[in-house]
Amino acid sequence: MVFLLPFSGVLLAADTGIEGSIAQSVSYDDNFLFRETAEDTWIYTLTPQLTGYYRTPIYTSALNGAVEISRHSSFSRYDRNNPRLNWQQSWLRPRAAYNLGVGYQRADQRSEAVDDLGDFTTRSRVTTYSITPSYLYQWSERDTLTLAFSYVERNYSGDSSSSDNQNYTLNSGWSHQMDERLALRGNLSYTRYEADGRLTETQSDIWRITGGATYEWSERTTATLLVGASWQETRERIPLLSVEDKSTSTGSVITLQWNHQSLIDSYSASFSRDLFPSSDGTVREQDRLTFGWGRPLSDVSRVSLNSNWLKSTDDDRTREYFSLAPSYTHELSSDLSVTGRYDYKWQKRSDEGSVEGNVLRVNLVYQF
Repeated sequence: MVFLLPFSGVLLAADTGIEGSIAQSVSYDDNFLFRETAEDTWIYTLTPQLTGYYRTPIYTSALNGAVEISRHSSFSRYDRNNPRLNWQQSWLRPRAAYNLGVGYQRADQRSEAVDDLGDFTTRSRVTTYSITPSYLYQWSERDTLTLAFSYVERNYSGDSSSSDNQNYTLNSGWSHQMDERLALRGNLSYTRYEADGRLTETQSDIWRITGGATYEWSERTTATLLVGASWQETRERIPLLSVEDKSTSTGSVITLQWNHQSLIDSYSASFSRDLFPSSDGTVREQDRLTFGWGRPLSDVSRVSLNSNWLKSTDDDRTREYFSLAPSYTHELSSDLSVTGRYDYKWQKRSDEGSVEGNVLRVNLVYQF
């Protein structure tokens, strides 16, 4: 559907439409709760999704809605119907671009366990609201400035150990193109994290500053390195006892990203170190190492391999997590594809033994 709309005396073509997909998956998890004593289950997931869009040469708006319906053969208490809704808008202007994202999501807390506390037994659900505006300005032919803000609110139900929290982040960035291959980069950000637990209230202020560069070795290879420092001030208060504790700490921030595209294969690798707020109100230092590889076997089939290693550290203990996931995707038609995937996962805490698990999954996606 196409409309002609007047804008600043110019007729702009507007394209509107609706796209959608229906994804179904069947998986077998031999250690669903990810404990030393393994318990297995079969899982069926159905995810219908719709996206309505409106596009002109200078404005784009897309509203996406989906519901994830999951059923378990052995753990019916984890059966869920989780909705999510996202609205993305972007405006283009001479030398500038604006973006605005608004999101709502209801999910199981265990779906965030890898990045959070590593607790796959929790039955808690988390409702997330987010607002993410951003602005990009082309200062000169070589210089680009960015300014971004994000507000994320998480509310938990069904688990008193989790703390409802709000996260405010303001980030500013600068990029200077030295030549065709080298670009210098710098970032300064501030984060306010507030968590309201059952007994304690926590507030953390985090400053980060990083600098580095992006270098294109060739048309097929790109590397980015950003290094810097973080400063954190935390105030923890127990209202019932009128007790308040204050602490400060410093740390390092690292981002290393490498991408390579050969004639057939694609590769990516990254390492990062940063501070991440957790659902228990604690801000933890997290190291992450990722690797990805992909190869097309034909016009309609592809294989890939992805791995992820994570180390999360606080004052009390350390947690390590590793996963390895090969997969194969085949397009049965222009709108129907099937994917087979195997996931190996391993986790160890400094005060506990290690656990491991395996997941086999077949996913069928129909797009319309």
